[in-house]
Amino acid sequence: MKNTFFQRWVLACGLAEFGGIGLAGLIAGLTLYWIGEPESWPEKIVVLSAMMLAGAAEGWLVGAFQSKVLLEKIPNLSRPAWIRATVAVAVAGWFLGMLPSTLMSGQVTPDNALPPAEPPLWLVALGAVGMGLVLGAIFGLAQQRVLRRYIGHSNRWIVANSLAWGAGLWWVYLGASWPKGGEPIWILVLSGVVSGLLMGLTVGVVTGWFLGKMFRG
Repeated sequence: MKNTFFQRWVLACGLAEFGGIGLAGLIAGLTLYWIGEPESWPEKIVVLSAMMLAGAAEGWLVGAFQSKVLLEKIPNLSRPAWIRATVAVAVAGWFLGMLPSTLMSGQVTPDNALPPAEPPLWLVALGAVGMGLVLGAIFGLAQQRVLRRYIGHSNRWIVANSLAWGAGLWWVYLGASWPKGGEPIWILVLSGVVSGLLMGLTVGVVTGWFLGKMFRG
């Protein structure tokens, strides 16, 4: 049976995030192995730069996979413009997402101070959903500026990505929050690719449904 556009779109989003988040996990694991918890400003700059590089790789994969499928419906789509928009938002998202924890790492605390309590998983998931809603809207806005040249009702794409990334981003937070330190790099990479695949499939299902509505008017 021939795959539908919706199925190809969902698969493209899933595979792109499978590779993108997996690569980000590899970069994060190697950076942690070489540097450890960053304490000095040069170390923090290296960590932020490494994760921005991971964001660029993820954004390129997502933009390339998505635009290839979109060409079926929009033959004159500018793939470079779509990829540039996707890469820009992915880099900014990784930078903003990593900035607080990177800046706070290595801070000296009193010897008698109690270690900070780990937030419950439900609170982490709730925060991930909230961040996904915001970042997804920004992500959708960047791509909508390209999409509006070819399709009507393009403002729906902002809503679509906000809901999609709100539903999908918590998979990545779940995959990133369970390690307690000391795990081998391959475990971190495996966790990254699995959570990335689940996130990508979730994003693909939600945005693919919206795309179908948009193409039908």
